[in-house]
Order: sequence, then structure tokens, then C-alpha cells
Amino acid sequence: MYKKITHTIVEEHFAHPMAVDIASNHKTGRYSLAEIMSQDQFKAFIDNYFVDMEGKLVTFANATFDETKDFQAALANAMEFESLGDTLAKYYNVEFKERFNQQIGNLVMQLLYYWRNIIRKFDSTEVADKLKQNEWALSMVMNQFNNFWDRDIARSLIEAFFEEFITLGYAIQSKNKTNETASMDRIAAAGSKLSTYLANGVIQQHPELFTA
Repeated sequence: MYKKITHTIVEEHFAHPMAVDIASNHKTGRYSLAEIMSQDQFKAFIDNYFVDMEGKLVTFANATFDETKDFQAALANAMEFESLGDTLAKYYNVEFKERFNQQIGNLVMQLLYYWRNIIRKFDSTEVADKLKQNEWALSMVMNQFNNFWDRDIARSLIEAFFEEFITLGYAIQSKNKTNETASMDRIAAAGSKLSTYLANGVIQQHPELFTA
């Protein structure tokens, strides 16, 4: 009896060193992957995260400059930022989550220090430098785990989002509602760009986990 057996060989190539480890651990089940979902659903989740974060930081800014508002509640609310890092950990690992969340927390606190310097009329050169260092550190973390996140592009988008809150602080301090509204519009636009870039990077790296 004659039987014809056809073998299909599938080769996987990973351009980024970190991707080799990610692929290996996906196969062994070491990482807890997110369920397969549509690209639009994933993008909506990321976008909603940044919209929510914008609201929290705006509330936090207002509470920092207005003693009649509940500062402690606003601070606690602003520090509830870990849902994005926790979700992305399903595509990467615990190390990514911890490093990502740490840098987001650092950025939030640097904004607070800068706002306080505005109120006290202190020099903010050192705080500004640390803010940029944290922005760079966050972009580096992203690029180390996903080379679709270019570190320079990511840093630029992160900077545009977080540093606009400094401008917002000056507007709130001076009670300039026109500038305040304009700043919030720029924050929303920057958040949208960062959200889109972040989501697209994950989808490009793990297309098998997303439907069109």
C-alpha cells in the first residue's frame, strides 16, 4: 500500500531579542495571555484608559491648586493608574507590568512636585529634568519589550501628554479659563495619539491575538 505523507514546516522569526523569550514562554503557558479580541475592542480599552487618566489628573491638578477641594481623595484617585500595566502584562510579563507601572507613578508624582513649585514660586529645573528622565525611562521599557514601540516616538508622545499638565497647572493657578480649556483640549489630543500608538504596537506584535 502506498501512502503519501506531507509535512508542513512552520518557521518563526523574531527580530527583537525580547521577542524570542516572549514567544517561548507563550508556548509553555508561562504568561497569562489575554483572550483573543477585536482590534477595535482593544483600542477602545486603551483609549478609555487615557480618557479616564486625563480626568483623574485634571481633578488632581484642581485639588492641588484649590485648598477647598479634597486633595487626599484626588491623590488617591490619581494613583489608581495600574489597570493599563496590569492588562499589558498579559501580553508581556510581570517584569513589564512592574516597570511600566512604576514609571507611570513617577510621572504622576513629578507633576505634583512641579505644581507645588508653581504655587510656591520655586525653581522647577530639577523637577523638569526628572520628569523628562521618567518619560525617557517609560519609553525605554516599552521599546525593550516591543520594537514596534520606537523609543523616540514613544518618548515624544509621552512627553506631549504629561508635560501639558504643567501648562494646565499654570492656567489653573492664574485662573485663566481660556488657557485652561485650551490646555485640556491639547491633553485630550495628546492622550488620543499616545493611546493609538500604544494599542497599534501591541496589535502589530501579536496579530494572532486580534481579529479585524
